[in-house]
Order: sequence, then structure tokens, then C-alpha cells
Amino acid sequence: MASRSVVVYLAFENQLKNFGPLIQYLLDERGSDFGVTVVIPQWVTKQNTRAVARNAIGEETLRSLWGTRIDVCEMRHPDVLLDMARSGAIEVLLASRGRLEGLPISYVASVRAESLKLGTTWVALPEGFSLDFMVFDNLSLMLDLWDVWCLPGPRSLRYIEQRLKHVSSEVAKDVRSRLAVVGFPQFDGLANLKDSETLRFKYGLPTDKPIVFVATAPLFYPLASSTLMARGLVKRFRRETDWSLRGVVARGVSCRYPQLTTYTEYLSALRQFADRNDACLVGKTRPKHQDPEYVSDYLDYLISDTSFVPFTTDELLKVSSLYFGFYSAAATEALVHGVYAYTTTFIPRVEIEPVKEKDWAETFFFGEEGIYRRKGIGTLIQGTSPDASSCLRMFARSSLSDYKIDREQLLDLRTDLFSYFGYSSKIITDSLG
Repeated sequence: MASRSVVVYLAFENQLKNFGPLIQYLLDERGSDFGVTVVIPQWVTKQNTRAVARNAIGEETLRSLWGTRIDVCEMRHPDVLLDMARSGAIEVLLASRGRLEGLPISYVASVRAESLKLGTTWVALPEGFSLDFMVFDNLSLMLDLWDVWCLPGPRSLRYIEQRLKHVSSEVAKDVRSRLAVVGFPQFDGLANLKDSETLRFKYGLPTDKPIVFVATAPLFYPLASSTLMARGLVKRFRRETDWSLRGVVARGVSCRYPQLTTYTEYLSALRQFADRNDACLVGKTRPKHQDPEYVSDYLDYLISDTSFVPFTTDELLKVSSLYFGFYSAAATEALVHGVYAYTTTFIPRVEIEPVKEKDWAETFFFGEEGIYRRKGIGTLIQGTSPDASSCLRMFARSSLSDYKIDREQLLDLRTDLFSYFGYSSKIITDSLG
């Protein structure tokens, strides 16, 4: 008989890449100590347009991974979670980023109140580095709801310490008492990925050519920004026309940035680079990217996420020799796979990045020590900068051998970003008792 019930709040399918290894560890190594229930908030797809593209998971997917070793609850109404809390069915609640996505705030408060009566522990797991910023997005709410705030590594802890300088000593003490550096569960399963030959066969990739992983460009509006500037830049980048009044105005506003390297220019450079190096261009996309039709004309393969356990991106990066992406967090995965990463931007950060996120973005991505720019790890091309075209031309004429990752820099950065590499799930589970 399991002694503690762990409930995983799985709002979106892509959260499986992080929860999956943790669930697997709980079942395989601590199955006699914990029972696992995965809660899927089905109503999210009806209420949140953004969620439609991300939450395509149901009980069948989870059963294919773990069979009857877990319980699955497809919640049709928020009352279900409230009833679980009242009945004592939740002893540990796990959620990504400190959010119960889609659950009305009144229900969140009620579930928390009921679960507190029975001593339930609420644990917020990191999703990338999102939690590091969000704990200050609504600090009072985080303190009200979450007992443990999990961080991936030392850099996250230092970042939060800097933020704590701007709050009272009492609040800072309360926050520190909840912080736990636990690593990142997604990377626990990397050692269990299939060998290169098997993975190439799985995706129909050639065995005799190096692979260049291309993360296709996201559609930035309305997902991230609906400003006229963002709309105009995206249309110019994708070489799309919009003769509506809003479209014409947006294009005019975007001319504040006369220099803009277009999507086809990047793709053309990638094609030239691949042909020069007898390499294969493998694009990784998602439905929300809404790739223009011409994207597939430049790439040899275009693959969408087929699985999050194991994660398609991780499998493709294992067989890749170079990464090239647009604003993508997949650069983080490239780092842990030891693959040199090119990151490009087509909207200036100032146009889509709130001022309050500037330090966060510098710390983890855009600063000299960030993932996008760390020497020996990656290169950043900012598409609206005057030197973007020349940088892209240099890339197109370069050799694959120019992008050998600096192993010392890799280990240093990875250790700073992710503690307990390869056994994060054990650290989290041990902390639960």
C-alpha cells in the first residue's frame, strides 16, 4: 500500500517532458512509498485559446506510458480537484511554474484551504527558468499557495537572491525557507535515449550525413505580443502581406527597424551551409508555429513533436551536430546535449520583453554568460542589427568543424544552470519523504 498520494497537475501535454522522468522514478524506485495520480484539466481547452495548441493529452497517452501503475483523472470541472482535496486524496500536489493553469482563482484558493487542513504539501516545479521570474510576478500569491519552490540550479538561486534585495527582510526570509535547488527532471532520462542508429531509423534520417537541427520560427502574435510593432515585424520577417488597415499601419510602424533579415534569408543560408558540408537539415516544429509553406522547401525533413516521453527534441538533438533556432528554448536542450547552438531573433527584445523581465532574460539567455551567447557554447544573431546579414553570410560559408563545443565551458555552464544532472527526480522524491 502506497503511503503518500502524489497528484501531478498536468495542464499541457508538453509538461510531460519534465514530469515524465519524475513519474517514472516514483514508480520504479519508490513505488511502495508513493501512489501517483495525474490530473488533466480538460476544461482548459474550452476556455483558453492558447491552451488548445498545447493540451492535446488524454488518459490514453498516459496509459500507453505507465498502464495501470498510475491513476488518471480527466477533470471535466474544477469541482473535481476540490473534492479530491476535501477527501484527503492529495498529500503532495505538483505543478509547473507555480501555476494551476486554467483553474479559476476562486477554486485555487478553495483547494488550497481544504488541503491545508489535511497537511498537503504544494510543490512548484521549474519549467525551464520560468519559475525564477514568476515567484516575483505575484509574490504574495506564491507565498499563499506554494510550500516548496523548486529551482534548477545555482544561477537561479543567485538570481532570486538579487530580487530579494528589493523586498522586506521578513518576506525574504519566508521566500528563502521555501526554496529548493533540485535540478531539472527532464534531463534525467537522457542516458536512456536510444542509440544514434536507432533514432535515425525511427525518424527516417540518413545514417551517412551530419544533422543540422533547425527549430522553426514561432508565430509571435497573438501568442506573445499583439502590438502593431510585433505584427509588422513578423509579417516582414515571414514575407507575408496584410493589406488591412491594421496590417498597413503595423508595417509602417515596424519600419523603425529598416534592417530585418527575413526568414527566407536564414533558410537560404542554412541550405547553403548544409550543401557545403554535405549535411542534412532537419526542422523541428509545432502546430502553433504555423510554418509558411516555403519552410519545407529549404529543409530535408520537417518533424513535429511526436512524443514528450521520450521528448522528440531530445532524440533529434542526440543525433545532431549543430543547432539553429529562432528564439527557442530548445537552445537549452542543445546545451545539455553538447551541441553548438545558433540563436537568431527577428523582433528586438525591447518590443516584446516587459521591462521587468530584462534582468531575467540577461541572466539566463541574452547576457554574455547566457545560453545564447556563452563563448564556446553558442552564437546570437539579432536580425534587426546592421551586422546581421554579414554574420549570416559568414555562417553560410563556414564549415561544420568550426562549431566544436568547448567542453570546459559546457560543463561550467551546465553545472551553474542545472544541479543534480541526471538524478533530479531522486532529489525531488527524497525531499517528499
